Amino acid sequence: MAFAFDHLYPQFNQKDERVDAIRQKGMYQSIFIVLAILIVLMVLIQFNLLMITTLELIRIIISVIIVTIWTNWIILSNKM
Repeated sequence: MAFAFDHLYPQFNQKDERVDAIRQKGMYQSIFIVLAILIVLMVLIQFNLLMITTLELIRIIISVIIVTIWTNWIILSNKM
């Protein structure tokens, strides 16, 4: 996360429409990626292919959300 913040700070500091577009598209894409991962986790847990506690599941979900958002922002900032 520190690398992503360091990479994105000069661009996000400008406050222009490009930055807003990067943030909006990144969050929009992250929603679908996180939903897909949640569905996969749900299926794995339902069929007992993945045996984890609730606390571990919450940690996985939070980590996936953080990594997905920052990674999407980096990819979009390089493309735009």
